Amino acid sequence: MKFIPFILFFTLILCSCKSNRKIIIRNLIFEGNISDDTIYNGLINEYDANTKVLLAKSNYINGELEGERITYNKTGSILTREYYKNNKLNEDQFFYNNSGNIKAKQYYYYDLKVGPSIEYVDGNVAYFSYSSLDNKILFSLNYDSLKFKRIIDLVKDYFFFYQNSYVVDIDSNKKDNEVFLYLIHPPKFDFAYSIVHVDSAYNYLSTVHNIASHKKWYTFPIDDEPDFATHIAVRLVIYDSIRREKFTMFKKLN
Repeated sequence: MKFIPFILFFTLILCSCKSNRKIIIRNLIFEGNISDDTIYNGLINEYDANTKVLLAKSNYINGELEGERITYNKTGSILTREYYKNNKLNEDQFFYNNSGNIKAKQYYYYDLKVGPSIEYVDGNVAYFSYSSLDNKILFSLNYDSLKFKRIIDLVKDYFFFYQNSYVVDIDSNKKDNEVFLYLIHPPKFDFAYSIVHVDSAYNYLSTVHNIASHKKWYTFPIDDEPDFATHIAVRLVIYDSIRREKFTMFKKLN
């Protein structure tokens, strides 16, 4: 019985050594929890096989990328920082120059390049754009232009949405409508979206829902048989931190 703790300790060491190993694939060395049939789990480090320089750190679950992945240049500075879900690029991807300063940021939705894209010059925002799910640029803003003009003088369209209609009762042919709204949030501006009731003259009546600022898009139902005295609308309040101005605009949906 006195030897049991030692045997258990020795077994744990063997198991640990077996799961953490190095393999060479082409000109790359992969190090971490790698099974005999090359299934990655946990943090895996990737090195140049010739120079032994660290090139990437990635997180895996059962052989698929899950969580943060960071790539490096030859001097050890971060080149990219990105996030994965179910082996697909998801959420923000960050790009850095050789000095470690951010140069671009792009949003992904399960490998689909969509939503906000930001370019930086010397650490400052230089250009912003927003792409739809079908890869069309809906909104763009060159920040150099803001030195001479207000955002409302540069950009005319702020509401991007589409409506879907589907039958919920075949006998009565009753339909429900759903609105899909893209949410634009350029840096240095606070775009506050909400769903509201307005009258025919666009006078604000009440708030249906305030939309969280971190969302990239938003879906909500809309009545197929509207009250003509009251309308559902999207309200957008823009706070301009550059000129310290505020603008409010509405878009009726029925």
